[in-house]
Amino acid sequence: MDCCILKNKEWESEGAKIIPTAAQLLKCFVVCYELTNMYQPIYIVRLDERTNNVYILAGETIEIEIYPNGQWRYSDEQT
Repeated sequence: MDCCILKNKEWESEGAKIIPTAAQLLKCFVVCYELTNMYQPIYIVRLDERTNNVYILAGETIEIEIYPNGQWRYSDEQT
């Protein structure tokens, strides 16, 4: 796991800024709000530094990916 520090009010990891877009922040809040309204536990919220997508893992099988433009993809893999 990367070690992140707060410098000048921006998160940095190994010199690279890792800040979600405003659209991602808003969509992440809305999605997390809806998940908790459905009593789904949220296990991970993570910004992928390679793709700049926000990933949310919740419940038993719910995976949500939020793109920088605020669009999102939902996957409920039940095996």
